[in-house]
Amino acid sequence: MKQFIEVKRVNNPNFEEFVNETNNYTKPIIMTNIVNKWSVFKMFNLETIKLKFGSAKVTVRESDDEFDYFFGEGRKKEIMLNEYIKLITAPSNSETRLPYMGNLPFDHPNIAKYLSPLKPLFKFPKYIPSQKYGELRLWIGGKGQRSTIHNDNYHNLNAQIHGKKEFLLFSPDETEKLYVKELNQTCWVSPVDPLNYDRETYPLFKEAQSFRAIISAGELIYIPVFWWHYVTALETSISVSMFIHTDQPQFWSNN
Repeated sequence: MKQFIEVKRVNNPNFEEFVNETNNYTKPIIMTNIVNKWSVFKMFNLETIKLKFGSAKVTVRESDDEFDYFFGEGRKKEIMLNEYIKLITAPSNSETRLPYMGNLPFDHPNIAKYLSPLKPLFKFPKYIPSQKYGELRLWIGGKGQRSTIHNDNYHNLNAQIHGKKEFLLFSPDETEKLYVKELNQTCWVSPVDPLNYDRETYPLFKEAQSFRAIISAGELIYIPVFWWHYVTALETSISVSMFIHTDQPQFWSNN
């Protein structure tokens, strides 16, 4: 992988500035002074979550390393949310992977009665004119949680509410160097670990150009449709994503 390019930060862009800074929705940007102004930003923390809906049962992956999940046994289990938060915030010297609660819909039956009323408080800007609806997803993970390189068939606005994450992003033009495979119709993944990859098995990856974004609490990142991304939680983290579905869905194909 080549030396990464830092993703540009833009202060609270209006619609025209957003379109220009993203080069008409074709490159990522980090946005400041949006999320930190939401009323929900300060109150949506781990202690409040435990207090208000910690008794809810949530489905978690048994490993917070997505390589284990996608390329291993990929098992899930149910756990009380307050017990999960206790696990991911407790000091540990063990090399055993923590569980991971990611990609939880606000409308999930187990937790909808708590999260659905909060939807209006997550005031994501409306930057995509063709948006048909926006789908809110919750991510809570411990330090060291990571995803594989993957892409999505929708625009993604990811708000960092607590903690810090690092995103490595790759343009769709870099696909050949990522050795991707289809996970399902809406998601493709790469078996390449950017930080420790087999140079003989994946020789083209050394030429892949990546972009890096370190997102702190109160910041918002835009990931364009089909951009590949690899995410690591640098600290215990809470994120809320708005998946932006348009009136003309697209599907990735390597053909």
